[in-house]
Parts: sequence; C-alpha cells; structure tokens
Amino acid sequence: MKTEDLKTMALHLHKLGLNITNVDLKVNLEKWEEGKKLYKMPSNNRHQLKSNRQELCDVLNLDWSSSVGIGTVLGFNDLRALDIDVIKSMKNYNIKPEADKVLQLLTEILRSLKLPNNYSWVTITPSGGMHIIFFSDEHDFKSQKTSAGNTHQEKMTRGLIPNSKVKKLYPFLDNFELRWDYHLNLPPSINEYGEQYKFAFARPMNTPRRVESQKLKKLFKAMCFEAATENSPISGYNLSPSKYHAGHGHVDYTAIYRKH
Repeated sequence: MKTEDLKTMALHLHKLGLNITNVDLKVNLEKWEEGKKLYKMPSNNRHQLKSNRQELCDVLNLDWSSSVGIGTVLGFNDLRALDIDVIKSMKNYNIKPEADKVLQLLTEILRSLKLPNNYSWVTITPSGGMHIIFFSDEHDFKSQKTSAGNTHQEKMTRGLIPNSKVKKLYPFLDNFELRWDYHLNLPPSINEYGEQYKFAFARPMNTPRRVESQKLKKLFKAMCFEAATENSPISGYNLSPSKYHAGHGHVDYTAIYRKH
C-alpha cells in the first residue's frame, strides 16, 4: 500500500464532504483490545468527528506512513451505509461469490433505491460483499442502544436476513446490515491478507445521494419480508438480533417488525 495513494484518496473524499479516519497499524497495536480488529480500527478519534466537520489540516496531519487504510464516520451529517454481507463459511475459506451474481444483486438493489446502475458510492469488500453509501434519516427497524458503558449511545447494527426466495437466488447472501453509526473502511484500504477494498465502478466525483426511508422499506419488503405459511403463521421481516456483528444467519421472530 503506497502512502500517497491513501493520502490522495483521503483528501479527495474529504473534499466531497466526508470526515476521514486513518487505520494506522502502529497506533492500533498500542491501543488494541480483545475483540478489536486492527485493520478496521480508526486510529484518530472518530467520536470527535461524529458531530463536527473535520478540518483539512487534520487530514494532512495524520500519519500516513504506517497506515494501511482510510475510513469514514457514519452518522455524521446522516451518512449511512447498507452492508451486503457474504455468508460466514465463504469468508472463512476465502471463497468469493460469482461476480455476475453480485452485479445482478447490486443492480436490483440500486434500482429499488432509485440510484443509478453505476452509482459510484458502492465499494466491494475483500470478502466479496458490498457497501452502498448514501445519506438517510433514521430507519424504522428498531435496535437497542449499545451496551451500558458506551457513553456515545450509538445505535447497534441491525441485520435483515433475505427471505427464502432471495436466498435461493443469491445463496452467498448472509444479510443486509444497516450501518447507521460506527466506522466504515473505504478504498483503497487493505485487510490483514493484503486484499483491497475497491469501488465497484469509478471513483466518486460527487457527494453521495440521499435515500428516503420509504425506499429502504420497499427494498426490504421485497427482499426480507417472509410471508406467513402454515408452518410459520407470523409474517414479517427476518431480523437478526440487536447485537453488533452478531447472530448472522439467525432469524429472530421474537422481535419481528410487522408490516402487512
């Protein structure tokens, strides 16, 4: 990873309105805690960037020489991301989904959200999943606050699991993760294996689009709503438990969000 590549992209994305973090391995090793991921941890204070616009000099003064990635702070100015996650078994064995099926799924999602087919704010993750970045208000798929000790009161990630029809068409798909808070890695960051985050199309030249919550509901209605059956009389969305990055693959009907 070339220092100048990271710095150049960081400055470009900052110019488009994003608050920028860097992933500095030297810093992260010093503050590492159990459960943290060195290649996903922001090294500068992301909490200060949640409600304040970052100065250009702050980006320039970050230590890019030992950095392996850049990221942004979700929640700032209503910046959000929809994380399309690959099933864990494929991640564990570094198996990537078929590119044409990923593009088919992405096209379907972008059309539902009324975004261009070549929407530039789509990143392909090292595992073969996707992040779609946009501005949006709070969603209606309620999740609890983070654990008691977290003074920042950020919303936990909420996962929506594809319905049986979608799962059959896209068997690699684990869930749709609503990333409304926390931190998100951006291209050209790398993971611990040297694999890179990449933009699916061209490098963004404009700010992300806004997606209204009604469009998100329409998408999830089509892809995550499971109709009632004789064996499962409750109809509604397949919601994963309100735990950050936990319970993937689990259908939680006890906290179901009904929509008839």
